[in-house]
Amino acid sequence: MDYSLDEDIFDKIVYQIKLLFVPFLDNNYSPKFLQSSLLFYFVIFILVVKILFVSFSLNIPKNIFFADVSKLDLLELINGQRTALGFNALGQNTKLDQAAMLKAQDMINYGYFAHQSPNGITPWFWFKKIGYNYKYAGENLAIGFTESVDVYTAWFNSESHKENFLNANYNEVGTAVLTGNFDGSQATVVVQLFGKQKVQINNAVNSPIVSTVISETIIQNIKPVAILNDGANMAIETESGKTVEIPKKQVLSAQDSILSIKESSENTKRNFYAEFFNVVIYGYEELLQKFVYWLFIFISIVSILNIVVNYNIQNRQLVLKSFVMVLLLCFATYVDKEVIVQYLSNNYFIN
Repeated sequence: MDYSLDEDIFDKIVYQIKLLFVPFLDNNYSPKFLQSSLLFYFVIFILVVKILFVSFSLNIPKNIFFADVSKLDLLELINGQRTALGFNALGQNTKLDQAAMLKAQDMINYGYFAHQSPNGITPWFWFKKIGYNYKYAGENLAIGFTESVDVYTAWFNSESHKENFLNANYNEVGTAVLTGNFDGSQATVVVQLFGKQKVQINNAVNSPIVSTVISETIIQNIKPVAILNDGANMAIETESGKTVEIPKKQVLSAQDSILSIKESSENTKRNFYAEFFNVVIYGYEELLQKFVYWLFIFISIVSILNIVVNYNIQNRQLVLKSFVMVLLLCFATYVDKEVIVQYLSNNYFIN
């Protein structure tokens, strides 16, 4: 076997790689990869595409197409946490759904985000309006989110919210997801109401409900608790009835709960076409972000090699061009949906 031929081929490959990426005499100390005008324009193109795609995703809230799925995901996330603690799973109650929708519509119509309206209407008004005779009741709110997992995570990270949806006294829940104009911009409102009735109305409940307790508790003297999330400029507030002490060692992490709901969702997909559309619209973001990140790393490494190897012989124009490309890719890596929301909108809150 002629090994000299193999060595020749290998040497040629190495030589071509050096021409592309390493500055030396044969490429005039300017790697051909960095010299390419096509590469420079490609980097600009990637940045433009990234900004357009992120902007596109912001203008198509998931709730428009998948509001029911979002409600189901929130319910499964919360029930996964409750059952892990040995509490009863919450049943979805159609009356509470109606009350939650009325509250969401009222907030959008009158432009407020609070448990009590500017007219003094308390959360309990909506329970009574739809004829829900509660023994225990509670409310959690969110606005501006496009992902049900993000809403759950924000609620989970607030002790007052977590105690609210882990309250062992509740056995029913209703959720509304509504998109509308809020303070001059489009925002999605999430209202979740928890309760337990004095008298069970079986035909209004879609899931099995545990029996009521004998003693009656009246909800009084409710005090909102506010928490500021510095990372995302989110105000957090909750109102609830009596809460129970949570065994902290048994509480699942938010990430564990999210993984659990994702596994459950994979096993219960009902609409292939809707799911495919969801992936097409939103799945590209992660793929594009990874591509931009690795392109940034690769061009940065080649640019550093261009400067370090033969440090005394530099093509200043090429160094400047490399620096601009790295800067553009760094910006493209940094830009994502959350960053744009942080700078362009103040409508992302949970209560």
